[in-house]
Amino acid sequence: MKFQRKASGPREEISGFAFEMRPYSTKAEVGVEGIAGRFGRVATIRAKPRWRRRKDSCDFEVRLQGDHMPETVYRARLPIDDFREHTSLTVDGVTVTFDFNRHAIRTRSRALRINYRDRSYRYTVVQPRREFVLERTGVTVALDAVKDAEGRKGRARHRVAVTGGADGIDIALAVVLREVDTTALTSFGAVLASVGAVSAVLDSYPRLSDGPADYSDSSD
Repeated sequence: MKFQRKASGPREEISGFAFEMRPYSTKAEVGVEGIAGRFGRVATIRAKPRWRRRKDSCDFEVRLQGDHMPETVYRARLPIDDFREHTSLTVDGVTVTFDFNRHAIRTRSRALRINYRDRSYRYTVVQPRREFVLERTGVTVALDAVKDAEGRKGRARHRVAVTGGADGIDIALAVVLREVDTTALTSFGAVLASVGAVSAVLDSYPRLSDGPADYSDSSD
């Protein structure tokens, strides 16, 4: 899926509008696409996963393309995406940094803090797999999954509501992150992290040797 970018850049601002992103699928790719108001057509593109038998992992990549959108690319090493060293996000070639409170238990307290150039964002999982909010000062982009009555399988579409003076960068970040596994940002992710930490501690202890211990004095 290819787009021809228009002359105007992604920093053109629009205040208050809504649009929908609908899923699509080709032989090699899947994603969502829609018309983002005056920004025009926008779509996410990701290859269908190919698992590596030896390492039991795969490289996950989501790209965003659009008429007035910055080139946005998210990459991670699966099966676990914890927004750490094996995760990267770039907007027009500039690296985006992010972090979250890994010690928090509540989902809202584990919101992802995002920094891009002079901007600071907060990305919150309001309802796992269904509702997400990206915020910066004066701008909010809310995404909500809605069951589509059309189609045989009732595939979900994404409703996107934008408030404030949003531009293409805001929309690009929100739409791309919606396609990412955000389990690590939820209470369930906190539980998984705790279980993993306990397992790591247990694995650090020496294993018991097989068979009964021999307490005989070798000097006798």
